[in-house]
Amino acid sequence: MKTFLILILLKFTIFYFLRFNIDYESLFYASYDDEVLDIINKNKENLNWKYKYLFPTIFIFIQLIIKTTAISLIIYTGLFFVNSIEGTKSLAIIFSSVCIAELIFVIEKAVNLLVFIAKPDLTLAFIQHFSPVSLYGLLGQEIGIDYLNYFLKSINLYEIVYILVLAFLISDNLDLGFSKSLKTTFFSYGSLMACWVVFVTYLILNISP
Repeated sequence: MKTFLILILLKFTIFYFLRFNIDYESLFYASYDDEVLDIINKNKENLNWKYKYLFPTIFIFIQLIIKTTAISLIIYTGLFFVNSIEGTKSLAIIFSSVCIAELIFVIEKAVNLLVFIAKPDLTLAFIQHFSPVSLYGLLGQEIGIDYLNYFLKSINLYEIVYILVLAFLISDNLDLGFSKSLKTTFFSYGSLMACWVVFVTYLILNISP
């Protein structure tokens, strides 16, 4: 629980630092023409602090609980079926390991934040497409297929490091061989990740005009 609280605190810190240092509203408005801006400005008063801060904070909290719990359960299930672990104590150790490994994505957000702040001509399009250590960063612009963007962004260096760190933590904390831990983590987390990417890509295909 202590690890989770530290993680959520860091997530909130990055989120609010982004909010207070990057004017998303101006970037958002700059990406639309005058006609669309007139419509937006008429409803601007509805975008109060609840929509800017409260709701995103609640969303981050719920999203992190669901993500860490789901990953912990699926990895626990994978290790359980190969007769490597048993008991709720092992599940708690896996959950703690997942929370620590999640710091990899906090580092990713922090790096992105530094890049965004340092860029003088920052645009909303740059923020949306910024993914330099992913397949999208290497191939996305060349492929030019919008519905594959999320898939290409999901295959990145941070995800690879996350899997390696998580496998190491689990193998170290549960006294398992790194090879067995890595295989179970890769196939368990990989399956969950693949299902999520397919689901999001399906939504993009159906929402896109």
